[in-house]
Amino acid sequence: MGIRGVTKASGDGGIDGVINEDRLGLDAVYVQAKRWAKTVGVEELRSFVGALSAHTAPKGVFIPTSALMNAPAFTLRAA
Repeated sequence: MGIRGVTKASGDGGIDGVINEDRLGLDAVYVQAKRWAKTVGVEELRSFVGALSAHTAPKGVFIPTSALMNAPAFTLRAA
């Protein structure tokens, strides 16, 4: 594993960084981190899934510093 790249603070298209999941760099995990005080809702997660789709990324990790919305469990998948 290793870090493939880190994007700039804004205007990054919804992706903050890319991590190589294997030594050859064939499998990548796209990352978005949110440093928010407010609760992260479904809209932000859907936006991240859209960014994954735009990058044809098969995997992503969303990391908030705040809480996620208090709702029934849900799963988002890129089409």
